[in-house]
Amino acid sequence: IRPFQSSKTYIRFQPNYLYEHIQTLREVGLVAQTDDLTNNWMFLFEFSLRNNQVTFDLKIGSGEQKAREQLYEIYKINNDLFTKVVKANGLLRPQWHQAFQKQILTKTEIEKYFENDSNDIEQLIESRFRELIDKDLPKIVERINQEITNKNK
Repeated sequence: IRPFQSSKTYIRFQPNYLYEHIQTLREVGLVAQTDDLTNNWMFLFEFSLRNNQVTFDLKIGSGEQKAREQLYEIYKINNDLFTKVVKANGLLRPQWHQAFQKQILTKTEIEKYFENDSNDIEQLIESRFRELIDKDLPKIVERINQEITNKNK
């Protein structure tokens, strides 16, 4: 993974897959011909750090609307994995559209930590992070790859 523009509240990254397949992403219209991904917000992989929870979110960020709609369709077709993509109104949100979420720490786990009832929060975070990186992220990348490979035939 590669670091991406982060803040106090959001730790962002981009999977190496995007860089390794940039030409294919360009060919299917998900990435502009001149885009080198260094400022591409459309594939938004981020940890959201709040005082009451930590989550991993995969969102469709800002970008060229046609490409956003195409990515939205890829996620929608695979909504068994991208369980947050279909909203009640069935529409793509104008800027940030959540597609996948994984809970890293719950409010209760954070409260227990601060009450000193739980000293193993580091192991819990590491375990859930490893599951995300080793299991969930490869599934996400595999589904995107399947769809763009099918579109590129």
